[in-house]
Amino acid sequence: MKLRRDEEAIASYGKALSYQPGFPVAWYYRASILFVIGRFEEAVANCDQALHYQTDYAQAWWLRSSALTGLGRYEEAIASYDQALKYQPDYPEAWSGRGHALAALNRLEEAIVSYDRG
Repeated sequence: MKLRRDEEAIASYGKALSYQPGFPVAWYYRASILFVIGRFEEAVANCDQALHYQTDYAQAWWLRSSALTGLGRYEEAIASYDQALKYQPDYPEAWSGRGHALAALNRLEEAIVSYDRG
């Protein structure tokens, strides 16, 4: 059984980041928790911080994209997925997420291509 102590974890990452704000992995993990609990805007902002310190952080681009998809901001999500794939072309979750965002925009042919790549 997992304990869901999300708010405590968010606060702990916040405290760590107050000491070392240039630690992209901490921003990413904080964003991950925010994403899981549905706080998508905050997840995007935390991913943006991670990417400020490490622009080639493919997982942060992917998580940012997923949060944007959760917000219904599909065009922005696709652009973010493209950034994740620029840095990690063999990232199946990014290809799949890109396909979902394209399908949501009814760009089905492009979605199929993305799904096939993932």
